[in-house]
Amino acid sequence: MEQVVIDAMKRIPQLQDYFPDSIECERLGGRSNLVYRIRADDSNYLLRIPIEGTETYIDRQIEEFNTKAAIAAGFSPNLLFFAEDGLMLSEYLLDFEEITPEEVVADVNLLREISKLLRKLHLSGQVFQCRFDAFSMIERFTEILPESSNEDIPEGYHQAIAELTPIKKLLEDTAVEILPCHCDVVSENLIKALGRLWIVDWEFSGMCDPLWDIGTLALTTHMSHEMEIEMLTSYYGRPPTEKEYSRMFIMKALVDFVWTLWGVAKKLQTNQLTDYTAYAKARFTRGYGVVCSDEFAHHVKIVAS
Repeated sequence: MEQVVIDAMKRIPQLQDYFPDSIECERLGGRSNLVYRIRADDSNYLLRIPIEGTETYIDRQIEEFNTKAAIAAGFSPNLLFFAEDGLMLSEYLLDFEEITPEEVVADVNLLREISKLLRKLHLSGQVFQCRFDAFSMIERFTEILPESSNEDIPEGYHQAIAELTPIKKLLEDTAVEILPCHCDVVSENLIKALGRLWIVDWEFSGMCDPLWDIGTLALTTHMSHEMEIEMLTSYYGRPPTEKEYSRMFIMKALVDFVWTLWGVAKKLQTNQLTDYTAYAKARFTRGYGVVCSDEFAHHVKIVAS
């Protein structure tokens, strides 16, 4: 067993009385954290150990509040322990299955189920701590990144953000009601267990334009236009209006700009196996290509009309 797990167990009341060789431990993955399945006697837990450096861009106090709100509303497995630094122990749902991007776009029934789950979350009445929007997140990352990180930020990124100032104003002038959102709806944060869907990992959750969640899922699963319409139709219970679709399209484009800087922040952490320099460059290149396109200009005009 890894020493980092042994050290974590000593801090968690539910695990601190177990000897390391008396439990089963399985690494599950994670990007911002180390995630393990722990089996102790007849109990199963999910242990999350935050990676050093994540505290610079994740407010763990806000995450704990929002996670508990999501659990209270029935969207996430039970939380058993949460420390100030993000060390967390939660219920492990037996026989859970991770959802892949390929599954989302191949199974229309699954897509509809996810859409309805997101609609239920957005209309749950929960009030999350923290306001999330693309430009405030970009500003937040920019503030916390050290000056030495400038060489890791893709060339042209800051100029592109300056060019997006009119889009920022447009979204403010046409603002919709902000609702409780997950804000990182990638397929890995959706799981199937006990005959239903669950949402996990609320690190970036907050009150947000709900189309950010829809746009994130559309982008990260590489949906076709037809699939996006299907998702929005399931979400609203009717076909989307032109403005609704166009606003989602703009959100989808902005997602890449936020996670470009996330990639830079990850690059600065130690012991990262992923090439986050390439990750950040790829996300910026794709996002900037979209906002420079005639299609993006078309959707901006629709939202502004």
